Amino acid sequence: MDRPYNKYNYREPEKDKIEIRLKKRKNQYFYILFAFLVLLGFVVLFQSPIFELERVELEGLHRIETEEIIRTLRLKRGMNIWEVNTGFLQVQLEDMPLVSSAEVRYILPRSISVTIEEKVPVALSPYQDRYIEISQDGTILGFIHTMEEGKPLLTGMDFNQPYIGKALPVEQNQGLGEILEILSRMGREEISIFSDFNVSNPLNLVVYTLDGMEIWMGTGDYGEKIRKVPEVLTEIQQKEKEPTYIDLRVPHFPPR
Repeated sequence: MDRPYNKYNYREPEKDKIEIRLKKRKNQYFYILFAFLVLLGFVVLFQSPIFELERVELEGLHRIETEEIIRTLRLKRGMNIWEVNTGFLQVQLEDMPLVSSAEVRYILPRSISVTIEEKVPVALSPYQDRYIEISQDGTILGFIHTMEEGKPLLTGMDFNQPYIGKALPVEQNQGLGEILEILSRMGREEISIFSDFNVSNPLNLVVYTLDGMEIWMGTGDYGEKIRKVPEVLTEIQQKEKEPTYIDLRVPHFPPR
């Protein structure tokens, strides 16, 4: 008669039980040894000269000097590439005043790739005999001697010793911060009808058209008010008498 199957081995002879336990222990020792050897292999491989840093590849630099990026990265030739914390370096780069975003990644086995997206000017502001380039977040990006086509003009700015990388006090002038955000989204055709945007009064943004029309925009909702300007100008042209200024601090048209 066949012996019934018993996975718990309750009726197995003592010798068989010992052999089974020894076999299990041998298997456990084998797996532990194998895992240790694999781990040791990875450690040896990662510390080998194969992964010594040899080159840093930089992309996207136009305004920022290469040496400035290298100083921020603090990478040394010959260091182990796995010692490079790409996330930390990305944060360091994005803290630079002219950097909008950054990406740092490994190019195995010996290189680090750094891609920079620089801030771009959305407006110009006259200063002495030059123009200051201003980014969306109010950072001074540079100085130029002639106006660039398609870049709106900001007037009424009070610059105190301006320098590249300086942050303008947009928190203290709500109109300045909001209009910079809106100008960054406006197309060249939309901007073309305006001469300049005067931000000297935080409580009343004043806009001038190319024809010299003065428009009061008050505070807030600048995007909607700017979109209404062509419609308002068309309405004025149909009238015999032209006003000295347009007041958009209150709704000009009834809601549809």
